[in-house]
Amino acid sequence: MSGSKREDFMRVQISAADVAPDEAETAPLSRYCIVRTSELSRAEDEGAQLLSENHLRIRPGDALDARIHGVSLGPISLYYMKYGAELEVIAPPLGDYVAVTLPLEGTMQLRQAGHEFSVAAGSSAGVISPDQDLRMKWSPGFAMLCARLELSALTAFARQLAPDAGERQLGFTPVVSRPTALAAVRGAVSLMQDMFERVDASERVAPMIAAQLREQLMATLLMVQPNSYSAALLAQPRSVSRCAVQEAVDLIESSPEAPLTVASMARAVKVSPRALQMGFRRQLSTSPAAYLTEVRLTRARRDLISAVPSDGTTVAGVAMRWGFTHPGRFAAYYRRRYGEAPSTTLARNG
Repeated sequence: MSGSKREDFMRVQISAADVAPDEAETAPLSRYCIVRTSELSRAEDEGAQLLSENHLRIRPGDALDARIHGVSLGPISLYYMKYGAELEVIAPPLGDYVAVTLPLEGTMQLRQAGHEFSVAAGSSAGVISPDQDLRMKWSPGFAMLCARLELSALTAFARQLAPDAGERQLGFTPVVSRPTALAAVRGAVSLMQDMFERVDASERVAPMIAAQLREQLMATLLMVQPNSYSAALLAQPRSVSRCAVQEAVDLIESSPEAPLTVASMARAVKVSPRALQMGFRRQLSTSPAAYLTEVRLTRARRDLISAVPSDGTTVAGVAMRWGFTHPGRFAAYYRRRYGEAPSTTLARNG
């Protein structure tokens, strides 16, 4: 399914009456419910439209209670999935995407390319490669967040990060088990989830924020989980000129409202992202992302100073305008930088 069709599909929501009140309040992405069904064939059809063809098996007499919630940011989609019953899933190769499975409840056993492995809530996550048949067994009550990353976008991003690596098939070690790697992947997924939990279900995500979230998840996965690009990604980057760093600074200063990312800035000044990061560290004692955050924070303060609260301006609205998706973190950054809460700055004009 194309990105636009998937986004349109995910705007179809079931009524609140179809979901128990406690589930509506606590299940991840509950405001973005795509389907809830007890019919095996419908669960297969919905899964096929969102992910890939699949065949589901449950034990005779078991009751299926399948629910999928989902959101999309172009080449990356995030789904909450829980089917209730003990379940076996048989699927052909994913083909055009990589799946990151982050268990929230229970365990999942996977078999792919003749290898068996398992992932469990709180201790591991899975990275499912796109080129092999797949068989999964879900424990009763198993629930997970599943990030779907289009293979073409992820591969292109890997080549941006490691331009000297050449063209190669992208593949990952299937289990994320190192605590630091698991925490990083969970954190990147949570950023995307939290942002959608905070905005209205009918709102479009600002391009600035969407670009940040996409790059954060792709970069995290590529840098912390062993893959076919790891050697090139972790190699010492070439040095970058002062001219290239200054060009990136000028780009940030002139267009902080643009959907800038480290990768897009590096592409604009014709260096690799890691080289640009090293150049900023050596020449400015900061990172491109931190410099961009500082400039956007300055612009947010300017907006708060010039705003009239009676016109409906809010701290959350200004924060979101400048790419700060978490109001609490924005307030902490702001207080640390300016010695007062953003609400104090805004109220001064009231």
